Amino acid sequence: MGRDKALLPVDGSAMAARVADALRRAGCDPVLAFGGDLRGLAEVGLPGHPDPRQGDGPLAGLAGALAAVAADTVVVCACDLPDLAPDDVVALLAADRGRGAVAWSDRVEPLCALWPRRAALTAATALLAAGERSMRALVDRLDPQVVPLAAAHLRNVNRPEDLGRD
Repeated sequence: MGRDKALLPVDGSAMAARVADALRRAGCDPVLAFGGDLRGLAEVGLPGHPDPRQGDGPLAGLAGALAAVAADTVVVCACDLPDLAPDDVVALLAADRGRGAVAWSDRVEPLCALWPRRAALTAATALLAAGERSMRALVDRLDPQVVPLAAAHLRNVNRPEDLGRD
């Protein structure tokens, strides 16, 4: 992408700010960024926490984020889901039965999920220690509730052509 994609604009707002807004409007508090350009994220109104394993992949990032907070459950949404809606987050919250909830459209999206913090941290730490880096391995181990969401709301931006806006 050429720069921190969390700060790329979609319809005039940084992607991470759009995701944070959906989380806040769904009742999540506090909303924090984990890793990335912390100064840039603060400039768009999103407090952040440094990722000591920056670059080690999403499972390591998730483990670090879970270790940095004290809540019993944590909603984790990737910064590159700019079309996420508050109702999507509410659906994740409502679906949790103690084992977490993960979004699904045409595939499981483990970076749009509600995780039971202790169980997910324990599992992620064990997977990383075994050399596993796949988020799918965490989903398989914890077997969270699957929550169908609109595919358009889970549009993932990984390449400049995925932006399609601004």
